[in-house]
Amino acid sequence: MRSARRSWIGWTPSLRLRCLPLIANNVRFLLLPEWRRPNWASRILALNVKRLSRDWERYDGHPILLAETFVDAARFRGTCYLAAGWQVLGTTRGFAKRGRGYGAHGQPKLALVRPLHPQARQHLTASFLPPSNFPRKEMMRIIDVNCLPLDGEDGLVDLLRTRVDPRKQGTGRNPQTGAPIKIPAKTVVKFRLAKPFKDAVVPPTKR
Repeated sequence: MRSARRSWIGWTPSLRLRCLPLIANNVRFLLLPEWRRPNWASRILALNVKRLSRDWERYDGHPILLAETFVDAARFRGTCYLAAGWQVLGTTRGFAKRGRGYGAHGQPKLALVRPLHPQARQHLTASFLPPSNFPRKEMMRIIDVNCLPLDGEDGLVDLLRTRVDPRKQGTGRNPQTGAPIKIPAKTVVKFRLAKPFKDAVVPPTKR
């Protein structure tokens, strides 16, 4: 699976190490004979992957971009996965994880994946992780830095350069008591949003 998945995504070793947490593995899926219903298997799989990334982000703080699984082709055909929109990448080399390494068991399996985002492969090879989806009460506009130029005028590096904004001494009021207070002179960091950054703003996701 590692080579088939790596080739399909376009991973380098360093990208694989960084982005592997964005992939979830469906270890086992079984429906007992007494629970057989028409299209039930593919329906359950579809409902699970529909909410998988949202639930994962809620509890672990990051999304899932790709689901993967293995099917023993000597015993099963993976029909329910194919009906639920999964695609076959190829076969494994017949290895299984044992402790901290891998050992050969001589039983290659079909490797299937299901993208959970329309740009899953692009995000899995991007320089930065994709923007998170905030809960409804915390919806805000965020910038997808993968859509920004890095160098040159108005690039990310240019934006992050320190731009000072000197502020004169002034007066204000204590928000609790209303008493006047003096605000000392200071210098703060100022950012200027250029057009590429405005174009990269991701609108809030409605749930």
